[in-house]
Amino acid sequence: DPLVRTHAMVGALLALATLFAWCAAAAGSSDLLGAFCAGLCFSPVPGVLEAWVSQTKRFERWGASLFFAATVGFAVPPLTGSSSPASAFAVTTGLVLGAVGIVGKMALGVWATPLTPYNALEFAFAMMGRGEFSFLLAEQAGTEDVIPTGLYSATIVGILLCCIAAPVGFRAVLSRAPTSAVGGGGVGTARAARPPPGAP
Repeated sequence: DPLVRTHAMVGALLALATLFAWCAAAAGSSDLLGAFCAGLCFSPVPGVLEAWVSQTKRFERWGASLFFAATVGFAVPPLTGSSSPASAFAVTTGLVLGAVGIVGKMALGVWATPLTPYNALEFAFAMMGRGEFSFLLAEQAGTEDVIPTGLYSATIVGILLCCIAAPVGFRAVLSRAPTSAVGGGGVGTARAARPPPGAP
């Protein structure tokens, strides 16, 4: 029965992820690393991705938001005081950190194939992360006093800058997609091959 197989795969994956997450946390590492390793173990299993998506897509819509709001969001320092994200130090340092993160990701564009200005920009902006995991790492570093509160606030500002720049830049690049074939079937090709509205 396909439904029973789907439930069995998802149940086994959840159980292994819980076990690996607990083991990773007990070893002093991140519980997310354990969950990642559990997913890696199931990657060769046929149909596991489709089963996971079909059973968890409704939960993922609000579960991820609640997770990061309850972990990272509650750990953001108050907006008042010398160590707040709105302080002069946090804003100026955060702008520098964000700029470094953006430039570092933009450098990845040299690996675009074929190497054209459009492909390089498209690849670079696509590689920019949305920052959820970065927020979590910064929160853990601040909680364990790896970085001081002021630098933690600056890091939050820098990550926010990257999170804003990634979708804005990617949308701007896609809006200027060439009408000729780019990269052998890329975005430009799809737009060029798309028939006009009302065409047969």
